[in-house]
Amino acid sequence: RYYWIGNDIFGCSALNKPKYFEKIIIENKEQEEINNINLLINAYRRYGHLQAEIDPLKLKKKEKIPELNPKIYGLKEDDKKVLFLIEKLNKIYSNNIGIEFMHLKSLNERNFFIKIFENSLNEFNINKNEQIINLKLLLKMKTFDQFLATKFPTLKRYSGEGSESQIIFFHQLLEECPKYGINDFIWGGAHRGRLALNNILFKYPTDQLFRKLRGLKEFPENIYGIGDVPTHLYSNFIYKTINNQNVYVNTLPNPSHLEATISTLYGKARAKSQILRKGDYGGNIVGEGILAVQQHGDGAFTGQGIVWETLSMSQIPNFRIGGSIHLIVNNQLAFTAEKNIERSSIYSGNIALAIDCPLICVNAENILDVIKIAKIALAYQQQFRKEIFIELICYRRYGHNELDEPRLTQPKMYKIIDKQKCLVNSFNEKLENEGIFNKEKSDHFVKEYLNKLNKILINVDEGKIPPNINHLRINWKEFKQASNNCITKWNTGLNKELLKLIGIASVNVPKYFSIHPILQKGHISARLDKIKNGNIDWSTAEALAIGSSLLQGFDVRLSGQDVGRGTFSNRHVMLVCQQTDKVYIPLNKILEGQKNFLEIANSPLSESAIVGFEYGFSIENPKCLVIWEAQFGDFYNGAQTQIDTLIATGESKWFLQNNLVLLLPHGYDGAGPDHSSSHIERFLSLTDSSESQILPDSDNINLFITNPTTSAQYFHLLRKQVLKKNFF
Repeated sequence: RYYWIGNDIFGCSALNKPKYFEKIIIENKEQEEINNINLLINAYRRYGHLQAEIDPLKLKKKEKIPELNPKIYGLKEDDKKVLFLIEKLNKIYSNNIGIEFMHLKSLNERNFFIKIFENSLNEFNINKNEQIINLKLLLKMKTFDQFLATKFPTLKRYSGEGSESQIIFFHQLLEECPKYGINDFIWGGAHRGRLALNNILFKYPTDQLFRKLRGLKEFPENIYGIGDVPTHLYSNFIYKTINNQNVYVNTLPNPSHLEATISTLYGKARAKSQILRKGDYGGNIVGEGILAVQQHGDGAFTGQGIVWETLSMSQIPNFRIGGSIHLIVNNQLAFTAEKNIERSSIYSGNIALAIDCPLICVNAENILDVIKIAKIALAYQQQFRKEIFIELICYRRYGHNELDEPRLTQPKMYKIIDKQKCLVNSFNEKLENEGIFNKEKSDHFVKEYLNKLNKILINVDEGKIPPNINHLRINWKEFKQASNNCITKWNTGLNKELLKLIGIASVNVPKYFSIHPILQKGHISARLDKIKNGNIDWSTAEALAIGSSLLQGFDVRLSGQDVGRGTFSNRHVMLVCQQTDKVYIPLNKILEGQKNFLEIANSPLSESAIVGFEYGFSIENPKCLVIWEAQFGDFYNGAQTQIDTLIATGESKWFLQNNLVLLLPHGYDGAGPDHSSSHIERFLSLTDSSESQILPDSDNINLFITNPTTSAQYFHLLRKQVLKKNFF
């Protein structure tokens, strides 16, 4: 038992997987009998992926895998039964899908994949109508990219040509959501194919994209911002499935720093659970009703440390979201770096093995297999509430961008790519040959779509499309952007008697709860004396600010390393029973029937992923005071990318509002030169506050940087952050 876990602790209340999972019967013990046939079958389960035909370019010669030789298991190669078995096993484990799952410690999880891959796959059949819908998506993706290439020839599109089937994967996930009671679909992705995905699947307004590409004004006159490049745009909309069911889709912007928002998506998904009081915040199963999906590039996924930081906390209390689905678009080339430079592992997704999760590699050219794997991925994630990684093995038709020449460094690869038939055309011909969708119909569909795109562009060029920015929606709809001359004042004070009540409640524990003698004297008794005498120290001021926020209808999330106790044994907002290890948070019991609560998120020893997570939490939920505390103030620089590209600039680039508080404790306490400074000068250089005027500028700035010198100032600053909620 760990001291921070308990279903009565706010943010830790849900099961980490559905109850019905516990009732799964382990398959019969006959499989445990060591015999030659079973040895060969298990060898294919474990090593079959190594000879799978997952590379559409066939860059590497197919090798013989020693472990798959029937002779080493005492079997004869010319035995008809053995030949039949090998043929079947090759079809299952060494065809267009390669799967790594035998490392999973759970027998139930291993049996899940064995059952799905070795038994009939009728449940994953795709009917004719579904195939036509998927063909139309592919035709749109190809046509859209070619339209941009024609109309905007100098545009760096980072097109999805060569990886078009990724749209099929995400579309299938959306269609499957209602089956599992998923109402919210949160997506984050990199640049590869993003323009087409955004406009075709995720409904970013095509007219607004064309305005941007024409260099026209992007925002109405009353909105202040600088915008961002086209491949960083995002959208929010309601997706209607084939069966006319609604799924709310929210995509995240894509910063220039690849993978910088991987943990942001997790934070956003968890905040949504808190708003809805689902999962860990009052529901039954962690992550219920919400699906988080990420698209990655092969190079960034293996190269960026934040990926490991984020995935290593995927099952940690107060950070878990019930698993997410990762699609790694492996075009076998990161700018000019081939896989021997990209990574030391066989696959980009081999991090899955380290965190006890499955990895499935699929040939991007086989559309029906891509659809099947999407269904399997969601079924696994929903049943086991864990991460699952899908590696889409594909290629890049052009350079890193279309203005780059890849043949300078990869001449042999591009000789093969130049001869490679477009997978959209291949799938189109397949359906034509099967009598499902003829050439006349597909040509007509493409023509109509082109006409639509041309009409939109003409309307933009003729000035018929005004600029529009779709911000301040859903949870932020009551907010407005402060004007350039707006300086607000807020009443952050409170009734003295109410503060006394909160202060006393902050150290009130049940009679059965065994307190450490040091805390009884130095924390509980000392605080009661301070409240009585009116001599409020910093930790008491913080408790009063948090407690009053809870009573005024705001949740509070305090995150960081050792924040429950406090690095300097200063906070003790979370108490641990000396007899049972049970945790008690007094501020969550201020009043009978309390509706808002404090979540103590003691984090892993990470800054980059945690700050990104808390940023995601804060952009989703304005009714929560989100605080991240660095263990020492200078440790913020482990999250410098998140501070620079998300916190400091997210509003001006993407109109995403956040209310995140960074606490950076530092001082001359003999901790050495690093811990003596939190580099305030660097934060000052990050603000867009004007330094050229005598009077202070407005509330319309990106950062408020404060250096409180008294506990009273600290109290009022935290209160102001909660109360100034109608401006961003």
